Amino acid sequence: MDDTPTKKLYLKSPNGVWLVLGGIASCALPVIIGIWMLYADHLPRNKVLLEPIGMTFIFGSVVAACLGCLSVFLKNDEGFWGDLDFYIIGIKSATLVHICAGILQASTLGEGLISGLFIMFTFGLIVHIPLWLFITWPLSMLCGWVFKRVAVREEDQH
Repeated sequence: MDDTPTKKLYLKSPNGVWLVLGGIASCALPVIIGIWMLYADHLPRNKVLLEPIGMTFIFGSVVAACLGCLSVFLKNDEGFWGDLDFYIIGIKSATLVHICAGILQASTLGEGLISGLFIMFTFGLIVHIPLWLFITWPLSMLCGWVFKRVAVREEDQH
């Protein structure tokens, strides 16, 4: 068995600058996608559907990046084991924002307590679970990877 200690990853110095740069870089792609959805001429102009989705991409990715940066900042003293740590932080942050956006969106659909809860539940199952699986989850992993490439020094750097 190999007894060599595993090297941990840390933020580049100064920590605050690289943390902010990594956060900005990690949310750039979702923000660009959101702006593209709002202003693209080739998409169907169903503003009832496109505006909330585009705005969720724009503002939700910034909130998720801020939550992710906070998690990275709090864990930086312990260090990170590899890419998987950043993927998990990105997925957790994006999932929290996705759940909040889904609840907020679904809560505006129904009137009355019983019909509202039923609509929230079915809307969440039918719409938001596939959105989370096919958009939020892969995009948050990509953003975690981008954050690591920008803000974290490699194992051989000191």
